[in-house]
Amino acid sequence: MLKILTSPQIKQLDQYTIEQEPIASIELMERACRAFVDWFIQHYHQSSKIGIICGTGNNGGDGLGIARILHESHYSVSAWVVSGDVKESDDFKINFEKAKAGGVKLAQIFHSSDQGLFGECDILIDSVFGSGLSRPLEGIYAQVIRCINATNAIKIAIDIPSGLRADQPSEGEIVKAHYTVSFQLPKLAFFLPENNQYVGEWNLVDIGLNKQYLKDIDSKYQLVTQKDVKKLVIPRKRFSHKGNF
Repeated sequence: MLKILTSPQIKQLDQYTIEQEPIASIELMERACRAFVDWFIQHYHQSSKIGIICGTGNNGGDGLGIARILHESHYSVSAWVVSGDVKESDDFKINFEKAKAGGVKLAQIFHSSDQGLFGECDILIDSVFGSGLSRPLEGIYAQVIRCINATNAIKIAIDIPSGLRADQPSEGEIVKAHYTVSFQLPKLAFFLPENNQYVGEWNLVDIGLNKQYLKDIDSKYQLVTQKDVKKLVIPRKRFSHKGNF
């Protein structure tokens, strides 16, 4: 069974992995970026024009890392950084510099006049906010989400659609993703009917988070998988009768 963790537990899992492996946080981010790209290149051709809209936290750092790797893989990529009131994380700063040095087309969005920038993109990748969001989106963030949703592009959310809270009721503007590529584990929000319009079809990619921590931690919710069910099915001979069972 897959455990469904709360936002604080997800953060603890990341930190435990960093400490126990050990691995630097930027290296774990790179692992997540490459797992996303492995999924992406199996589904989308290099002829697609890709736009990646990034916040300034770690989810935005994921987006910039993905932009760099896709650019290195000869995809046509443009990245926008939404510069609102959220402090830049250290790993975001590192991936911003690496993307710039790698030749990724970068732009920053400061004002509402910056709307309409995504119209030429075939695919939009959302990396504005991740699973740690604790408030409805306002200001420039809400405006950018409205612009994303107004396009005809295929929309793919990194880990969770921006504006959607992982394990709490959500309000305000939320990205309406066609696909959500989540790291390691699904979020509780993915299973609530009212969120289907935002999550779309969700997929999991393994980023090697600590399995012992996952085994030991308590969780109120677990997802029963097909593998779990198969263990309960008793093999029967072809001509067995219901009376034998």
